[in-house]
Amino acid sequence: MRLKPRPRIRAPYAILTRYGPDDKTVTKIVVVIFPSLEGESTELKRWVGPDVTASAQVRAEISALLEAHRARTLAITPGVFGFPHEEGTDFPDGGDCPHCPFWKGKQGSGAVVEQRWANVKALHLIDLRAPGAAWWSLR
Repeated sequence: MRLKPRPRIRAPYAILTRYGPDDKTVTKIVVVIFPSLEGESTELKRWVGPDVTASAQVRAEISALLEAHRARTLAITPGVFGFPHEEGTDFPDGGDCPHCPFWKGKQGSGAVVEQRWANVKALHLIDLRAPGAAWWSLR
């Protein structure tokens, strides 16, 4: 039995990350576009709402964004990455998110250790040029 080779990150690429008030509920999706493996991101787009993962419109907008930037690889962080509120914007810098008690002490400047980074090596990599690449099927 031959194992299928794991896809490699090829530029331009995108990273899709999901956020929510706990580790089961997604209320925000963020996609960041990187034109090269060494460079900075060129675009960051957010989608927010209670049905953000089930929305056909959101899937279409993400697909259009990936296509517009000719992304070759999509990296998806596993599970819910952290709280959806932004420190310094939605609440003051320093401390835990007051809106998401689940994440208290687990994320942000109030965290003892940034535990969410422990799973980043488990990224789902999708070759967007492969026939039938269905990024939206990953939950």
